[in-house]
This record gives sequence, C-alpha cells and structure tokens, in this order.
Amino acid sequence: MIFSSIFTGLFMTVGFTALIYNYVLMGGNSGLFFLVWGGAFSLAGLYFHYHGTIGQIGWQ
Repeated sequence: MIFSSIFTGLFMTVGFTALIYNYVLMGGNSGLFFLVWGGAFSLAGLYFHYHGTIGQIGWQ
C-alpha cells in the first residue's frame, strides 16, 4: 500500500500542478492541453489511489 500511495501521489501532484498552472498562472488562456492532461492525471491518480489503498481495506 505504501508504493501505491507514493505512485499515485506523484500522478496527482503532476495533475494538480498542471491544473493550477492553467488557471492561476496563465489565467485559463493556455488552452485545453493543461486542462485535459492535468485532469486526466489527477483523476487517474485518485482512481488508482482509491482502488489501491482504501478499496483494499474494505476488501480485506
């Protein structure tokens, strides 16, 4: 579970950083690139984190 938390934490960090870069630093004018990829990395990280850690606790 530790590896899952670290691995998905990296995905979420990259994704949320891209989203923050898009909206705060660029004012939302940088297009869909950072929005799509940032959202995809964030949601993938959240999904795998849930199924790798929290979902396993309920299963056990």
